Amino acid sequence: MCVIVTSPDSKHRPSLATLEACERTNPHGSGVAWVQHNRVQWLKGLSAAAIAELLEVIEGPAVVHFRIASVGGVKAALCHPFPVSPTSPLKPYGQAGTVLFHNGHWSDWRDFAEEHDIKLAGPVSDTRIIAVGVHRLGRKLLRKIPCRFVMFSKRGVERFGDWSEVEGCYFSNLYWQPKPILTPKGQLTFLASPRRIDPGEAMACFAD
Repeated sequence: MCVIVTSPDSKHRPSLATLEACERTNPHGSGVAWVQHNRVQWLKGLSAAAIAELLEVIEGPAVVHFRIASVGGVKAALCHPFPVSPTSPLKPYGQAGTVLFHNGHWSDWRDFAEEHDIKLAGPVSDTRIIAVGVHRLGRKLLRKIPCRFVMFSKRGVERFGDWSEVEGCYFSNLYWQPKPILTPKGQLTFLASPRRIDPGEAMACFAD
């Protein structure tokens, strides 16, 4: 099960320890989105540590997603978010009017894609199909699917489903909450972050 974290502003960000816990339990890729120049910017493939540093330099609301693979397998291209658009393109970074994050599994996605003649190039997941579906049918589609979602645009964060508040942020589930793991010397240990991207490099992707 993936986890989505919504952060309302720069005063309420998830801690590094929390992000690392989310990453350990959902190790198949990450994505983060924020608003800049009235567009949602997204970036995929950062470690928890890099996301924490990025959250320190951006302003306003932000959304973070850590994935555990289900539909589509372990593919970097299938990390969230997905732009709500006619084809929901697979890009490691970009900008859009609205993006979609998903926590859960929708078993009817193939039937939905066939019914609505949704044919996409490249890897496909239930979330990518849903993003295209929302573009065609609107947010009402999300209320028919028993999962948790975030739609994020310059207007703000819209959550669907049941959420839990921790550290002033909202989480789509709490399965990430760590259990203490002690070394033989009695010290708490954590797994290393799988990849580190410098936040300056990340922001440079969106420079004018």
